[in-house]
Amino acid sequence: MTLTAVSLVLISAFMHAGWNYLGKRTEPSPAAFTISICGGCILIVPLLLFFTAEIKSIPAGIWLLLVFSSLCQAIYYYFLSLAYREEDMSIMYPFARAVPVLLVPPLVWLLGQGVSLSALHWQGMGLIVAGCLLLPMQSFGELPLCHSKRTGIVFALLAALGTAGYSIIDHTALEQLRNQFATIVATTSAPFVAATVYIILQACGSACWLLIFVLPQPSERQQITVLWHEHASSLITTGLIVYLTYGLVLAAMSFTEDVSYIVALRQASIPLGALLGVILLKERSCLPKWVGVLLTVTGLVLVSL
Repeated sequence: MTLTAVSLVLISAFMHAGWNYLGKRTEPSPAAFTISICGGCILIVPLLLFFTAEIKSIPAGIWLLLVFSSLCQAIYYYFLSLAYREEDMSIMYPFARAVPVLLVPPLVWLLGQGVSLSALHWQGMGLIVAGCLLLPMQSFGELPLCHSKRTGIVFALLAALGTAGYSIIDHTALEQLRNQFATIVATTSAPFVAATVYIILQACGSACWLLIFVLPQPSERQQITVLWHEHASSLITTGLIVYLTYGLVLAAMSFTEDVSYIVALRQASIPLGALLGVILLKERSCLPKWVGVLLTVTGLVLVSL
């Protein structure tokens, strides 16, 4: 990975942990996440007016990838909110972030989209996963999941599947979109124009999918009304940070050959999320959690080499 890609991903990791903290703090639910995603989407959609020529040039194949990518993102947001409703951020967040590290490398290899990972990279990914499994443990003698609610873990794993899905799709779609835009704008600016257009269009799709998931549920519709009156500004701010965060990730994809590196390095947000949970949300602190943080950081260093 280039220094530019590493820098962009690390900045996004700080922002990612931050918006997850805001989402957990403000009554986590599908209704709350829907307000955030839809509100943030409304704020950034006007930017598309500057890219009308680029949008008209997008082929049907990329539009189809956008549909599936936004579906995966909506699945991620929906089940992450349910996971946070069930359990602590410092438990659910690591699981939702760790599983894609296991899923993405073999999937991109099977699809022929990635390059071969070295033994050092695989060792780094293994340390990341081991560290994430230690984070929810209260003592070294227990099983990693024994104190977590079963439904919370299931929701976190489903959220992770969404992350793996949109990570793989986005890498393919962005590569095609950059090549398409290179014929319209300067080659040097094509990656950033592609990332900007893509994240806005993806935001529109994610918002639509979330509305499809949430609006049929009477309890969620009622909660949307309540949350809008009580927390509208903070929820919309959270949504804006969500898009800025992933926009940096999409830009970073322009500077690396294998999306597996991006997915792994993004796990820098795991120790940050654990710290926010313990310090700001007053969640429990114990030795296995901090050993897990150390293993995760060590793994991140190996992956970025």
